Amino acid sequence: KKKKKNNTHNKHMTFFRLRPPLLVTRIRLACSCCFLSHSTLQPFLARRLLVDTQHHHLCNHQLFTTRSFVCSTPLSRAEREPFADWLDIMSKSAKRKARLATAAGLDAPDWCQPPSVSIDTVMAQPTDFDRNMYNLPIKTLALRIPAKMCQQVTRACAQWLLNVPKLQNVVLDESNTTCGKPTAPVVKSPFRRVLLSPQVKSLDALPEPAQQLLKDIQAELVPHTLLLDYSHWNVEQILKATLPETLREVTTSFESVGHLAHMNLRDEQLPYKQFIGQVVLDKNPRITTVVNKLSSIHSEFRFFDMEVLAGEPNFICQVKESGCTFEFDFSKVYWNSRLHTEHARVVKLMKKDDVLLDMMAGVGPFALPAAKRGLTVYANDLNPMSFKALEKNIRLNKLQRTVTAFNMDARDFVRKIMASMISNPKMKPFTQVTMNLPALSLEFLDVFRGLYAADTAHALPLPTIHCHCFSNAEDIHADVKARAAERLGAELQEPIAIYDVRDVAPNKRMVCLSFQLPPESAYQALSQTDTASAGSSAKRAPSAAVSDAEPAKKAPVS
Repeated sequence: KKKKKNNTHNKHMTFFRLRPPLLVTRIRLACSCCFLSHSTLQPFLARRLLVDTQHHHLCNHQLFTTRSFVCSTPLSRAEREPFADWLDIMSKSAKRKARLATAAGLDAPDWCQPPSVSIDTVMAQPTDFDRNMYNLPIKTLALRIPAKMCQQVTRACAQWLLNVPKLQNVVLDESNTTCGKPTAPVVKSPFRRVLLSPQVKSLDALPEPAQQLLKDIQAELVPHTLLLDYSHWNVEQILKATLPETLREVTTSFESVGHLAHMNLRDEQLPYKQFIGQVVLDKNPRITTVVNKLSSIHSEFRFFDMEVLAGEPNFICQVKESGCTFEFDFSKVYWNSRLHTEHARVVKLMKKDDVLLDMMAGVGPFALPAAKRGLTVYANDLNPMSFKALEKNIRLNKLQRTVTAFNMDARDFVRKIMASMISNPKMKPFTQVTMNLPALSLEFLDVFRGLYAADTAHALPLPTIHCHCFSNAEDIHADVKARAAERLGAELQEPIAIYDVRDVAPNKRMVCLSFQLPPESAYQALSQTDTASAGSSAKRAPSAAVSDAEPAKKAPVS
């Protein structure tokens, strides 16, 4: 990201985050705010687990040196123990933001907070409350100076100026302003006002050089009233000034899906859900609908119930990702915007001459970018609404020649494509498989047991499988590989890649297991017992309900 020239974030900031099992971000240690001593990091530096680098940056005309420590290898649970305190701190976003802001000198002062408002007053009309209740007038002093002298004065009085985020301390020559803007039409004036901190009561508080400069330019000290209204405060400030103090933490984060904001409120916040939704709607101009998750993901079709908190009840979303346009009904299909980097990562692992078999395609986050990359894609999903959206997205992105959509059970889909490959030698065999159903993907691996038994000449290439799954075991890698080997009936062979995707719950990780289908499993001759076992597991899996729906119009396959 681009950094501003006079960015004060790095001046006294200490930033450190652990993302088990990898330390994936930098540790910035500044001179005055070190939460971790160098002696704590020394064992890791000696073993080259952390790489020590230095960065020099200019801030407010002063040169600062920041040391960064970047992880070069995975850290085990025992190696992460010295950072246990930091893990506890970083799990609480509000405390983290407050500590970092205080260290950087960027937090708003105590006198610059919205006035407290009774929650009962707001809940009388949670979506149409009086915004003027959050107005805060600030009376301070200002230096009335010639406009051409603003730069010299602000440099000389830098430490005594009004320093409030999102506010300018140089304004037009008006006695009253709202969030730094004049309250009435302005007549052009050759003068400007430099706002001083409310702690400054007279010019005697300024240093002598600054006083001499102001005397030379005949600066005038005048009173000034600054009005901070509802538009100035952010979501967190409004909610903290209104909601009861008994709430543990104010939820302000949401997932953005086009024009829709998807929140996941805690039980204690539900009585105030409409007010929270309205504030989020007010503070995000691009958002027109705010919804809250009501239940867990639907076990069969992978969507969840939701309710509208604020805005219009419009669930038809349009999202752009990896150069593709996706349009779908968010209330009927599964979509997670936080996984866009994972979608792009998996697609980049594939080559243009590959053929992708997307067993749980959804609306196409893997299938369409892969087709844009030049792959031939067979995409399937059991949910009829996902299948309908997938067909529409194929047309929107003009990929009818390279993507074929199916609406059937994942196991039947794989067997159907395999039967077509055996019966039609000219059909290009699939070489990549994606399984994006983390709760059940590993269970569907049994469809590959004996799948290539009919290929007695071993002419067909064995595919590379990318299987997303959950794990809450102590050793995630061993757990995932063992479960996959059990369903395949054979041990996985190197190379095996396990990518850590994200946290989904405390002590529960989402990972992606990538491996080539073992020959022992692919050419395995299934006994009647194994066949019956696979059939019974298909009945037990909620998302394995068989659908005999025919595929969409298939594109010619080269």
